[in-house]
Amino acid sequence: MGWNLIVRVTGLVVVALLLLLLSEFVVKAEPAHTLLHEIGFAFIVSAVLWLVFELHLSNKSEKTWEGRIDNIIQNVFLGVLRKDLPKGLIDEVQRVILDAQFVRRQYRIEYRLKDATFAATPQTQSDCVEMVVRLSYKLTNITKQILPLELKITLPNPIHPALKTFNQVQSFKVFREGKEIALDLSQARAGFQKALKDDTTTEVPFVLPEIQIGPGHEISVEAEYAMAKEAEDSELLEMLYPGDGLEMTIDDRGVAGRRLVYARSVHRVGIEADVSAINPETKYLRIEDYVLPSQGVLVWWKRTPPAPATTLPSGQGGLHQAQKE
Repeated sequence: MGWNLIVRVTGLVVVALLLLLLSEFVVKAEPAHTLLHEIGFAFIVSAVLWLVFELHLSNKSEKTWEGRIDNIIQNVFLGVLRKDLPKGLIDEVQRVILDAQFVRRQYRIEYRLKDATFAATPQTQSDCVEMVVRLSYKLTNITKQILPLELKITLPNPIHPALKTFNQVQSFKVFREGKEIALDLSQARAGFQKALKDDTTTEVPFVLPEIQIGPGHEISVEAEYAMAKEAEDSELLEMLYPGDGLEMTIDDRGVAGRRLVYARSVHRVGIEADVSAINPETKYLRIEDYVLPSQGVLVWWKRTPPAPATTLPSGQGGLHQAQKE
């Protein structure tokens, strides 16, 4: 429904109200009084019917155009790829890729594993792993309009109360053109602590205040946070936005040889991996192809078995390629 129609309907309603006011307060003599009143009332009814009719046509037209767009998309895939792809598959491609509003680049993340303990009972201490995470990336609005952006970090919620103290977001910063955007994190921290105390939830979100990103504009994000992990555990890094690849560092700062650390890509291509020449407990991983939402890297670690001769050395890291399924 365009502005032209709105102006016309508004004008019709104004005229109707004027006629009704004239009939009520100015023209008292018959038959002019009744005539003005009936015409004014008829104009209001006409305005309502006009709006209902136009809204119906607008909705019908919108559905028609949506159907035509779907047909065009299907024909484009058929014409370019020469494949008659199922509609459900095309819809998923559109949701994951074609409907993307933000694209990420230069995604870098570091996992630092540290030996720690927690009070499993008042009398006993159990081993755990403190995982400290540092990440940075750039995010670009690829649309032609200003978009709201609500960034967040989501940490797992430990079952044991003593492990909850490890979960912290030390810093979460956003930069625009090299200057940090001033953000009030009080509500984010309060919401994080409230969710952490809720044992019915498995995830604890730290949600930044909403910011506006202009068309084609780019922001930079830097964050550092920590969480508790079991002595044998895993961490799944999952992308929320499509990006031009990722770089990961796994730095095991625990007792040398205590753990075997593994990783595999959740992606159609495997991980390119290097081991630090200075510290074999440090691994550098890369995926140099575009990484789509819900793709990423799975990292896990196991205690080194008592017979090291039958296992991979810790320095080799047991880094796996992705399996194609």
